[in-house]
Amino acid sequence: MSEQTKTDTVKKWYVVRAISGQEKKVKQYIEVEINRLGLGNYVSQILIPTEKIYQIRNGKKVSKEPLSTEDISSSKRHW
Repeated sequence: MSEQTKTDTVKKWYVVRAISGQEKKVKQYIEVEINRLGLGNYVSQILIPTEKIYQIRNGKKVSKEPLSTEDISSSKRHW
């Protein structure tokens, strides 16, 4: 493999700041744009940092991710 080809395949890390609770929506938008523009060879992963919340239920430790504002607005809960 030539030196030029090696440098062409090097991938870099980028960080995107998103409004809290909108991380999943931003990820979906980026994935759609990657597919639309045919940039799949340039992007290998899109990661979203998440926080797990641990609760004790019936004497067992249960982990879950908090609901985002998108999840809350799309749920059909009646108060």
